[in-house]
Amino acid sequence: MKKTISTLILVLFYLIAFPYQTEFVVTEGVEYGNSGPLSQGINTLNGNGTITIKGDIKVNGNVTIPEGIELNFFRGNKLKINGNVTVTINGSINAGSYQIFDLDDNGTVDDCFIDNFDLTKDDGKVNGNLKNDFVIPQWFGVDDTGSQFTSQLFQKAIEAFPNVRKFVANGRFVLDRMLYLNQSNRYYDFSGATFIGANSDSRIMCRGNDDLWNIPSNELINYEILSGQSRDNLDEYQLLNTSSIKGSVGGGMIAIGKYFTKEDTFISPYSVWDVTLYGGYYIPRYKGDVAIGIGNAKNIEITDVNINCYNGLRGIAIQPPTNKERVKGNYAKLFYLDKWEYKIDSITTSKISRTDHIILKNIIQQGGINIINIDIEPGTKHYVKNVVIDNVIGHEITGLEHLTGEKGHSFRLSSQNDGIKIENVSLSNIILSYVHGGFRFDGVTGSISNYQINAAQNSDEEYVEVNSFIKNDRKSLEDALKRISELEKSN
Repeated sequence: MKKTISTLILVLFYLIAFPYQTEFVVTEGVEYGNSGPLSQGINTLNGNGTITIKGDIKVNGNVTIPEGIELNFFRGNKLKINGNVTVTINGSINAGSYQIFDLDDNGTVDDCFIDNFDLTKDDGKVNGNLKNDFVIPQWFGVDDTGSQFTSQLFQKAIEAFPNVRKFVANGRFVLDRMLYLNQSNRYYDFSGATFIGANSDSRIMCRGNDDLWNIPSNELINYEILSGQSRDNLDEYQLLNTSSIKGSVGGGMIAIGKYFTKEDTFISPYSVWDVTLYGGYYIPRYKGDVAIGIGNAKNIEITDVNINCYNGLRGIAIQPPTNKERVKGNYAKLFYLDKWEYKIDSITTSKISRTDHIILKNIIQQGGINIINIDIEPGTKHYVKNVVIDNVIGHEITGLEHLTGEKGHSFRLSSQNDGIKIENVSLSNIILSYVHGGFRFDGVTGSISNYQINAAQNSDEEYVEVNSFIKNDRKSLEDALKRISELEKSN
């Protein structure tokens, strides 16, 4: 008994005299990966505790923060990470809505913004199995006041910690390039965010083999890939939807999905899956802009979005990639045309891609040419199946298509006379006011119910145009035809 008491007294004395350290404070310094303030803090805390950062730390070597360490950032203090250096964070972060990472930009952006999903291949990086419940873009220096371009930094934030299920954005964000929501199993809470198209003439540098070339704004470019080129070299030439016309480049503001490249060649027909986009106010500011696009993806939900499309083109579009960057044969000509048009000879369409299990609900849109556009290019092997569109209000959907100069329908679902490629679509609870056209269906199966249309004056379009729209049951078909007949008589 006396021995036990003596042991306890000794342990207590040791703890008082030599307390266990739980915090290590860093004021500044240079981290080399195996030495420096971060390494010292990890060793001192024995891998468990808080490293409080009260000054900038320049990181010149790869370093890993273990899961037992919390990085506590005071406002104004950052990790300044050199190019080709990675900080792997398996612990947690304690920081507010301010910048804590300054990732060195080597200036290449992998030299073309669509030829790799990671836009910053040789820049400074952070990644790891972060323990936080969510990530915010402000940590990466993204401006949330609407006064600076944000796309590149925002993309870094999205790609930094793919294991974190939730991404939260609050503020006003100006997008000068298309923003790719390219991480699977992710919930994007944009309920406090406004996204604005840049409407700028920023130019994008792209790599063709080892030479850099620049696509000027609104200018025709014609170049040839000669027969002597190898297949690998052909793949280096990536097609762009003319990258530098005014507005968010690439045809839109935000896209759910990825572009495929030679590094990621259709192992699955889906590029991303299990993605939810909740909330947000979207303001496309160029006639070619789409607010939100969906590529080849599975299990996608977009809900509670508000779109101001008076200066844009479409609200939500399912327009999957067509693999036009895949050149068939030894010879091809690529033509970059004014606006969004492009053409390629001898393309291959052998790969199947899909967009399945989509929910679009609680959508309000004013302006634009379409609220919902599902468009499958003829000759491609892309298919869309199981789409629910519910609770939609559209007003003044009377815009002009920027290529044809024609007005369109609020809802355009089209396989473009190439069979039935859009299946099992349900549209319900839709109110349209002062629109040019209501619905156009071509090569679609599904049902439509509970909609009201108040057309714009002098509208010469049919409110409902049905072409190869196959109803799931006879009563639905009869109801639709009756409704169309009533609308025609009222005109």
